[in-house]
Amino acid sequence: TGQTLDPRAAHEAAVAKVAELTARADKDPMLAAWTGPYGGVPPWDKAKADLFPAAFDLGIELLLAEVDVIASDPAAPTFQNTIGALEDAGRHQSRAEVLFSVLTTSLNTPDVQGVDRDYSPKIAAAYDKIFFNDKLFARLQAVHDKRAEADLTPEQKRLLERTYDQFVRAGAKLTSDQKKRLGEINQELAVAFTDFGNKVLADEDTWVVLETKDDLKGLPDSLKASYAAAAKERGLEGKWVVVNTRSSVDPFLTTSARRDLREKVWKAFKNRGDNGGKNDTNETIAKVVKLRAERAALLGFPSHAHWRMADTMATDPKKAQELMMKVWPA
Repeated sequence: TGQTLDPRAAHEAAVAKVAELTARADKDPMLAAWTGPYGGVPPWDKAKADLFPAAFDLGIELLLAEVDVIASDPAAPTFQNTIGALEDAGRHQSRAEVLFSVLTTSLNTPDVQGVDRDYSPKIAAAYDKIFFNDKLFARLQAVHDKRAEADLTPEQKRLLERTYDQFVRAGAKLTSDQKKRLGEINQELAVAFTDFGNKVLADEDTWVVLETKDDLKGLPDSLKASYAAAAKERGLEGKWVVVNTRSSVDPFLTTSARRDLREKVWKAFKNRGDNGGKNDTNETIAKVVKLRAERAALLGFPSHAHWRMADTMATDPKKAQELMMKVWPA
């Protein structure tokens, strides 16, 4: 008949695994608790792209092990041993993700991009494993069903309802086949978002050259100095350069007295990712839109907008559009 561990033994094994993984994670600079003032500060001096693959592998393994402890608990589900425990899970992985997200948004060098492309689908798959965990969701459902008689604080009740809704919106109630397809969609989207961001970033590494002093009309001295430094950095000494990034473009559009150059700079910025060639994002956008529509249909929503806004104050895309059209005339 085959043998299986009794529930208590399985739970004890899961707890032991978490202890072993935690001890290892505490020694990893990308996963360990932050030290220093203000309750701990991020270790930016240690945050290097090549450290993240091993950190993510260990962090994901620990996160899933922590969730397994909750799901395998032989005790009856309560707010504290289910919702409270879930809130406390994943602290190590979360620290690594925070550090890495700052690298991808602020640095995003080729080595960072490589790690991002490799690990964004793996991280998405890990969170899907949590949302698709039938044992975990059964415990969550049990706590949710008895919330009225559980003597919860308003904060606990709100967290319980938000967590339950999050799991449902992430596919916890789908069939196994539907979960499999949703997981594939989420991983494909993770790669597509990474590709989109990297292509736009590549187009931001372009610039508009200001050739003469007449091109500088209206610009304050500080901005002229900044554009001159950007030109020198690109081997264009004696000229000025408006780099195709928001921090460079917005001040130019605000202060330049040259309408023709404002139009040129604005169009270059507006058309990032829409210039053909290897950095064109149109195909990527089409893929994202198609996958989002399929995901929304799987989860029972009319569109991606309805799925996305179900968890917001407006709740419905039509309300958001009505608000925008009230603001638009002004």
